[in-house]
Amino acid sequence: MLLVAMLLVLLSGLPTLALATSSSLEDTVHFLAGLEDRSTGTPGNRRAAAYVRNRLKSAGPEKLFSLPFTVPVLQASYAALYVGGATFELKPFIYNQITPEKLPPEGITGPLIYVGRGETSDFNGHEIKGSIILMDFDSGRNWEIAAALGARALIFVNRNTPVRSRFKEKEELSPIDFPCFWVEAASLEDLPARLERGEKISARLRGGLNWEAAVSENIGALFPGTDPELGQELIIVEAAYDASVFLPGAAPGADEALSISTLLELADILGANPPKRSFLLLATGARAQAQAGMREAIWCLTTSEKTLRKMVRGLKKERQQVLAWLEVIDQYRNRSLQPDRGSLFQEAIKEPLKKQIDALTTRLMQLRLETREGREAQIRELASHRLQLRRLSWRTSFTDMHPEEEKILQEITTLAVAEHRQVLAEIQAEQDMLQHLATLRSQLDRTTIQAVVSLHLSSQGSGLGAFHGGFLYPLRPMINRTSSYRNLNAALEQGAARAASDAPSFISFLRPNRLQPWQDLLPDRPQLGARWPAWPAWWA
Repeated sequence: MLLVAMLLVLLSGLPTLALATSSSLEDTVHFLAGLEDRSTGTPGNRRAAAYVRNRLKSAGPEKLFSLPFTVPVLQASYAALYVGGATFELKPFIYNQITPEKLPPEGITGPLIYVGRGETSDFNGHEIKGSIILMDFDSGRNWEIAAALGARALIFVNRNTPVRSRFKEKEELSPIDFPCFWVEAASLEDLPARLERGEKISARLRGGLNWEAAVSENIGALFPGTDPELGQELIIVEAAYDASVFLPGAAPGADEALSISTLLELADILGANPPKRSFLLLATGARAQAQAGMREAIWCLTTSEKTLRKMVRGLKKERQQVLAWLEVIDQYRNRSLQPDRGSLFQEAIKEPLKKQIDALTTRLMQLRLETREGREAQIRELASHRLQLRRLSWRTSFTDMHPEEEKILQEITTLAVAEHRQVLAEIQAEQDMLQHLATLRSQLDRTTIQAVVSLHLSSQGSGLGAFHGGFLYPLRPMINRTSSYRNLNAALEQGAARAASDAPSFISFLRPNRLQPWQDLLPDRPQLGARWPAWPAWWA
């Protein structure tokens, strides 16, 4: 609590005594962590957003606003391991940030093998290729051995209380297609022991992850300054309300909740003690998606009016194009398509056709690389179907078609209509966002952004640090940015001097310090939100 109190002193400039009576911080953390999964796109995330919105509203800001945005996230389907008549529920393990661990709808079948911690010697005597592997979670990156030996999938078996570092060490940034899952050892009953005794067991595995578009939102509260001159200066304080996730349904983010809880405390303080300078408190979503919420917020606040007008015109034009495609597809289905609209119809079905052709090409490559016999008939059938699709992609006239071609086109048009309607929904969401943005910018047009503070707090820390860097992406080291932080650094140092004698230590890295690089104090290499306001293009 002392840590948070000192931070609030630094941010608000109010005396410590005005902050010491706060008692809701712990309750806020407990509530947010109790949602079980606050990762973007989940019901828990939406409940967290509603809670944050209500808390900010109760603080009494002059303006409360919401900026929705869309971000791609990995969504899990039901996952289970079937052995005989037994079903063992699993969780997809999110470790690959490029290729989602996706199995076919019917799942996969193969021999089940338990390899303990997955050391090289643990694989001796087993036929790994085509099998489903059980491996202890405390195994480092030994899953790579199973993947290299041709295993079809892997299930991590957890026997202890997991720590974050065990998850982080398994992260993979290359597009390897190797589905991994997670299960508690107790849930498997005696299955690993049976496998260790040499029992031959075949199993079926289903489940996985898919990329889906999720709607998140940034929630802001504006507290105008009371001073006629200083009130035109705007301080932005940001914290995220989502949580990072490795196991779907198990992302309480208790430690991550401390930042947003502190932001809500600051809102209550500013509501009760109006500041001289204007404050904009931002509760951002999708921090776990490479700071998507912070990126959206900075873009919204700094993009030129000319660019926004161009976007509005572009969205309007795109919407008209999609509506024209839906109209021409409807004409084809009703057999009223005019010959001169054949080219437009071809444009309307171009993308679904291309995706079908690409999928068949990938499948044909896989079949031709396999050594099993009896694949020739299947290869010929798929190659013939691909040729039919390619011929359709070359056509601009769709009269006098063969019944088989009409059947294929019926399937393609169904896919095209679904895609175009999804695009229309996305365009509408973009237009709504721009409308919200116009309202926000009209409310901030009399202020100038002086500083952006992003909170990244942990209950495990013993002090406070001010950083202008982070590890999301590198900035050119030859460019001196520290001079821009001179005034902010001085203000924070003055605030730290006013803190109580028993307050935690405060270290500022806003000014250069060659004897103690700021990177040394952040061994976990966090993606700090300060990276985005530091990007010079935003302020050009």
